[in-house]
Amino acid sequence: MIRYLATHSVPNVTQHQSDINLLLSKVPNTKDKETIKIFERIINTISESNKSLLSQNILKIIPASTKNKKVLNLALQNIKSEHVDQETLSNVLTIVNKLSQLKSKDLSLDTQHCLTEFFTNLNKIDKELILKFETSIIGFENIFNRSLLISLYLQKGQILKAYEYAKNIIAQKQRLRGSCLELIIHHLSHREQLDKASQILNSMIENNYEIYPRTYSVFFNKAIDLNNNYICMTYFDKIIGNTYIDNGSLIRLAEIISDVGFIRQIREIFKRSLMKGSIPRDHLARYYRLFVEMKTRSRGFIRGFKFLSRHYESKFNNTKLNVLDYPNLLEKVIVSAKEENVSKTVLKRLSYKEPFAIKRFYLDLVVQKLIQNNNLEIALQMLVNNNEIGKIITDETIRLILLSSRSGHSMDNSSIKLLIELLVKHSIKLSKLSDIYKLNLLRVVISNEESWIYSFKLIQLIDYKFNSFKNEQIHSEEASLKDQLIEKCQLHGYIDRVEQLKKS
Repeated sequence: MIRYLATHSVPNVTQHQSDINLLLSKVPNTKDKETIKIFERIINTISESNKSLLSQNILKIIPASTKNKKVLNLALQNIKSEHVDQETLSNVLTIVNKLSQLKSKDLSLDTQHCLTEFFTNLNKIDKELILKFETSIIGFENIFNRSLLISLYLQKGQILKAYEYAKNIIAQKQRLRGSCLELIIHHLSHREQLDKASQILNSMIENNYEIYPRTYSVFFNKAIDLNNNYICMTYFDKIIGNTYIDNGSLIRLAEIISDVGFIRQIREIFKRSLMKGSIPRDHLARYYRLFVEMKTRSRGFIRGFKFLSRHYESKFNNTKLNVLDYPNLLEKVIVSAKEENVSKTVLKRLSYKEPFAIKRFYLDLVVQKLIQNNNLEIALQMLVNNNEIGKIITDETIRLILLSSRSGHSMDNSSIKLLIELLVKHSIKLSKLSDIYKLNLLRVVISNEESWIYSFKLIQLIDYKFNSFKNEQIHSEEASLKDQLIEKCQLHGYIDRVEQLKKS
């Protein structure tokens, strides 16, 4: 360094050559208090590159001692990573190990920070640094260098290596920086490896580490994103009051644990949403849906449905009710296998003073339950034979019937005739029904050898337009159905229908 500075005639350096010589002679003497003053004086007058080269020479010869930490810190702050040669690195590693063995409880926070920055910056360009560091600290391990090694692993993306190392250290009843363990949890959570993250979190809890709310938040929100009900249930009481969870995540959490949790937990989540000052109205409806389902599960259909009816207009914001969103209500509702009895039950319900939407929803529940019990024809007979019931049929009722044919409940010729009769009798126009459901209904009718003749009436009722699909696969299926219908028309002599289909 002395020779470098002297031979390159750098401005403001040669005039300080005597100070540099004096500084380097004093560095090994840890008791000399003038060293830091000389170092600071020189640093303030030379270029960044020369600061780095001077620091390089100091780090090669500085001994490990808490008494010269200011000189050590200043050198670590000013050296550039490209100037760290093997001799410099070797001495810094020796310093780290020797300081770990001193009687002082730990390195000063300033020195810890400077050493961490030094190794972190060097890790960006030295591919062998981690291996050198691992080898160097064998036999000298302490909380600082163990934690620093984990930071280096994480910096290089070696998440599983950091996890395994930390797990091994914890198993040996040794300590690590809590911040390093929390970083491992963050990285594992982002990688969706929640089982491993939970192991580290459990170890921190068992060993009384301080855990910041941010760590709980990252871990728990990822569990919510992944619908991991085991994690959500296991850590619910520990985490719910210790971290921030936004309204969207809170309602998802409630929905995740509703099938396996307790109603008190849903109430606790709901309470925390209310405490935020404002809760989206659609979230309010979703919370009350959960309350309905949990009441139904624990107290039966009558209590659950009564709760829904009582709160629908005030809490559900007139949200459209979908039968498939209420599996517990659907499971608990009891329907007869006789059309006459089912009709009486539904008609009795229609006489209640309830919101009209609730009456329609009850009808849909009954229809879906009959379908599940393989009584589709009974459901259709009820809808056809009762004018009062027919008046409240909606697109949703028809959609449930169409879904039945897609989920393995076959629609025979009798059922198809009843469905067509139902649509005609009650003048049900299904223009609002999605095209995919219209296509499905058309498929069922055309493929039936006895009921295919109703296809044209059905096309009129559902306002079906051919060639309306952009999806190539669905468009191909539609074209195939059209060809089948043309073939059947030709076979039975409906020539005018053939021409009509070809033009459509």
